[in-house]
Amino acid sequence: MTDLNLQNEAIQLSEKIRGNIDGLKEEDPLKTWFNIELDMIGVGKEDAALSLDEANARMRALNQLLHLVFKHRLRLQNPSLIGMQVDHNASLLTVEATVPSNVLESARNLRFSIEPALLHDPTQDNEQFDPVSPTAKIVGYLRGMDRTLGLVEAGRFKAEGEELLSKAGIDDPLTRASMAVLFQSRYRTINAAIASSETPQVVEFASGISPRGLQWSQMSPGTIYVESDLPQLMIHKAKLIRNTLMESSHESRGVLHCCSVDVLDRQSVLDCLGSLNADMSVSVVTEGLLLYFGEQEMRQFLSNMRALLHEFEDAVWVTDFVAKQNLQELFASDPGVARGVKQVFSMTGRSVVPSNPFEDDSSVEAWLNEFDLQVDRKFPLQSTTAMLNFDVPLAQEQRDRIVGSRCIWCIKKKPTT
Repeated sequence: MTDLNLQNEAIQLSEKIRGNIDGLKEEDPLKTWFNIELDMIGVGKEDAALSLDEANARMRALNQLLHLVFKHRLRLQNPSLIGMQVDHNASLLTVEATVPSNVLESARNLRFSIEPALLHDPTQDNEQFDPVSPTAKIVGYLRGMDRTLGLVEAGRFKAEGEELLSKAGIDDPLTRASMAVLFQSRYRTINAAIASSETPQVVEFASGISPRGLQWSQMSPGTIYVESDLPQLMIHKAKLIRNTLMESSHESRGVLHCCSVDVLDRQSVLDCLGSLNADMSVSVVTEGLLLYFGEQEMRQFLSNMRALLHEFEDAVWVTDFVAKQNLQELFASDPGVARGVKQVFSMTGRSVVPSNPFEDDSSVEAWLNEFDLQVDRKFPLQSTTAMLNFDVPLAQEQRDRIVGSRCIWCIKKKPTT
């Protein structure tokens, strides 16, 4: 059943909101996010007839978005204005996500945005499952062992990480610290590589429970950071970030946006670019992802990355390639570390070592060349191992032996001739 009058109201309301958004300055980052959400929930004259339920749901969501845009414009005109009463008119964006009805308003105040699809997809029962993999919890726990990092998210998985390591027979504090060197140096070196590029926009694929997006937005108020993963995990992650920000005292931060992306689906990868400025430089980040790809998955992903990098005049891909040579160095570095890493690999259910398509760094470069990509710079993990701080003593020689010759790679598209 369709109510044409209601659909026409939704069309008119969508047009009204679009006009209000168009009135915002181009440099206002919230203009981007308002447009993204209107594109997803708005109704146009060319749209097919909506069911009565869908039309009502769209009207509720549009009314809430109109309220947010109006309130933002009012703040811009009256910076000292104390906030208006929050409109508690429930919408499809909030009811089905079982989050507070003012979640989008909180997002605006916090300079934090959640892709609307993550908030109102009724197929995702986001309260009844645990989307965080055991390996992600272990890595999160080990990364957090370096107290100087001050990772916001680390404590959330401390107990679970410890329990998973114990079940895997990894109880020795020195072995845990040695394994942690790998993940902490990788995290720090990627941060250094992003910073060296001085890009105002960062996109991270398969961000998992990493706190980089949250930290980056706090450290770099003028930036836009888009983090993404599969929708089940991003629903979970977005709520963790929102709750952390609600408790935070940071008054100045960049814009942090959470969205869903399937990295093996080209259209999904390219769709996330709608929240970025194609005329500005961008850093694309992947950490701990490529190790789990077999040959066919790697080919698809590299093809997607080639398409993405060619969408920008200036784009760099920051990532950690792990070749079989790197794994051999790691396994030879320490018997306890070798046993522990192999245990973690076994939890993934994937044949990590035999399926690795790269023999060594030259093999990686040959693959990149095949996809019209080239190495811009490399940052060795050994450049950050001395910065790490543990409760147990760990010699510098041992730290460097664990990371071996591993690097963070900065990759760009080949110049057109």
